[in-house]
Amino acid sequence: MLKRLVFVSFVLSFVLISNLHAQPANNSLQDLVNRAAKTTIERFADKKLEEKHLSITLIDMRDPAHPATASFRGNERIYPASVVKLFYLVAAHRWLEDKKIEETPELKRALRDMIVDSSNEATQYVLDVITHTTGGYELTAKEMEEWQYQRNAVNRYFTSLGYSNINVNQKTFCEDAYGREKVSRGPNGENRNKLTTGHGNRWTRERVTSLRSHHKIPVHRPADDAIEPWLNLTKAAAHLGVSPKTLRLAAEGAEIKALHPLTDGPWIFARATLDGSAARTVRERARRGVRQPTGPYPDQQNLFSSMT
Repeated sequence: MLKRLVFVSFVLSFVLISNLHAQPANNSLQDLVNRAAKTTIERFADKKLEEKHLSITLIDMRDPAHPATASFRGNERIYPASVVKLFYLVAAHRWLEDKKIEETPELKRALRDMIVDSSNEATQYVLDVITHTTGGYELTAKEMEEWQYQRNAVNRYFTSLGYSNINVNQKTFCEDAYGREKVSRGPNGENRNKLTTGHGNRWTRERVTSLRSHHKIPVHRPADDAIEPWLNLTKAAAHLGVSPKTLRLAAEGAEIKALHPLTDGPWIFARATLDGSAARTVRERARRGVRQPTGPYPDQQNLFSSMT
């Protein structure tokens, strides 16, 4: 089920991004979101995907001073899974700045593991620290009321920032909750974590704006002459006239200069490099049909010691 939801999300994101770049000037952002929802529902009709299973919010920040927003069931509360960890991260740093909690090596480790590894155990610890609550055996009704008030600290914080229709007060688990954690969730899960895509994207928009300002990152704007100086693998291969695989192998073999910031991320090529001699060599070899044998990576270790 999780793999299916991830794939649905991927297809939906692809449809949105592809249509955003090709969007005619006379079409609204809302039309784009509606088309993306319709396309995704049709694509997964055999999986019985329905409108009630989708909640979409898209924010166009190409004009940062006037961001445009469109939604499809954007105010529907849905279970956010690990997205809630971002809210706990923000709350923890607010608490640290306000000296409400102490920055210890263990808290730093937990915050890192919560975000980098999406650790549920680390998230449980972080929520304990920022709400001064712990799991355990069931409490009396009066004690549970006091405990739940403490646990709602993160909710109160985001409410003060103008967020509404959300619930962020539950731990994330690999299996299930027990004791007071189960009681807090409610007999039918009515107190589960809940977010709307509208508020989830509002948080993202605020973070993007903040990071751009802090690091002085300029907003991406298409080149005035429509000739982009940087190309991804697919566009770079098309520009060079070779297959993406051919160009990727050339980049991996350091035959042509490229950027690969993340191990599992995209390759980025400078247009100037693609017009250089190294790129021409790759193109001519591909046109002649010369196959380069696959060799080891430069840092690959030999598993066998020398026999001589």
